[in-house]
Amino acid sequence: MLREEPHISDQELLQAADGELASRGAAQVKAHLLACWSCRARMANIERAITDFVCAHREMNEFKLPPRSRSVCTASS
Repeated sequence: MLREEPHISDQELLQAADGELASRGAAQVKAHLLACWSCRARMANIERAITDFVCAHREMNEFKLPPRSRSVCTASS
């Protein structure tokens, strides 16, 4: 996480939220989030977006179509 800019990138925040960072990188992100309101707010937005996506995906998968009746298409040769 050595960089010239003072904030964590969106990519690193997403990786941290998903548990994809190595332990050292995760510790650095966690320490930065404790000190930086801006990055903490961005992380909250990312986590909220992930939560919204998971809920929408679950709702879509719970939607069931009625059983399919006989096909109205018939092959004629």
